[in-house]
Amino acid sequence: MIGEKGRPPAELSRHDDIFYSDSGLVTIAGGKLTGYRKMAERVLSFVCEKGNLLSSPSRTEDIPLTGGVFGSDFHFESSLQELKASKEAAYLPVHAVEEYFYRYGRHAETVMQFIRQADGHLIKGEAAYTIEHESACTLMDFFERRTSLVLFDPNRAGSSLEEAAEVFAARLHWDPARTSLEIESVRRFMQESLQFKQEARQA
Repeated sequence: MIGEKGRPPAELSRHDDIFYSDSGLVTIAGGKLTGYRKMAERVLSFVCEKGNLLSSPSRTEDIPLTGGVFGSDFHFESSLQELKASKEAAYLPVHAVEEYFYRYGRHAETVMQFIRQADGHLIKGEAAYTIEHESACTLMDFFERRTSLVLFDPNRAGSSLEEAAEVFAARLHWDPARTSLEIESVRRFMQESLQFKQEARQA
């Protein structure tokens, strides 16, 4: 959300705005996750207009999210049932299988293969998957941008922070100093998010 002086968080609008600085930096702020594609389209149109650049019509509405190609609601549900019955799902809680399916779609089975390779450790396996297949480079990539655990399940995020950091450090060759910085970055974000929620409730 875009802050407004004198207004508490609960009263702020969820609209998005584009800002253009003297240095040429283009920034978009606000909005909702469900509107990200349209926001991206607006930014590209703005950049092309400012730079007198040619652009082709946007095709984002016709490009499915990776792992999200399902022909119908029936196909979606039947794919979920097939995943639950797969050998990869045999050693996982049903709620975890459903969570991975809703998050990763057709890639969920690959996620579960990484979990099996991590001896059944959910966070370690999922972290490894996001590094290898979704270009996660930081702990914030994993906990906020890939899984949203810091926003929707902060207790689990906090309790699994060290374990995820272990996976990232091993696969991305972090030294102890970098690992500590990454952990602190997530903890600081969680604290700021908690403070924001408390202020919103008090408003």
